[in-house]
Amino acid sequence: MKRTASILLIFLLLPAVCGISPLYAHAKNRPVTLTIWELSVNESLMQNLIHKFELENPGIKVNLQQLTWEYGLDKFIISLAAGNAPDICELGTTWIAQFAQAGALLDITDHVSEDKDKYFLWESATYEGRIYGVPCFAGTRVLFYNKDLFQSAGLDPEQPPRTWDELIAAARKIYA
Repeated sequence: MKRTASILLIFLLLPAVCGISPLYAHAKNRPVTLTIWELSVNESLMQNLIHKFELENPGIKVNLQQLTWEYGLDKFIISLAAGNAPDICELGTTWIAQFAQAGALLDITDHVSEDKDKYFLWESATYEGRIYGVPCFAGTRVLFYNKDLFQSAGLDPEQPPRTWDELIAAARKIYA
């Protein structure tokens, strides 16, 4: 699933997750402000998505705060302890169990049941059989390389690079 489509899916699920009716009836009577913390998506892309969402949903304002993976977990833990957590956030898949077990995440299993068969990777947002988030994207963590290019450059095609430095050195030899 494309990253943009996944983020839009998150916004489509906001009404159910946040207790706002699908037609945003509550927002017509009183303003709603949602705070979202995000770690991976380009800020300008997020701002564009938020702008579109706000235009389509008058009365709902979304405040975005970009976090880094380096300090994001600490910020989440501190905010939960202080009772100041965001309404919506991106979490690392390895954090789901920790926060779900602590009761810090909303169980959205019933809200996503119709969408579950349309998308994949729900396991990453599931803890003890219940769903606590919407999987938004996945990255490839496998190195693919062309053995013929390695051989043509005088590199051993059976010994792929094991570090970034080795990968850069191999690329320089291939494209020298």
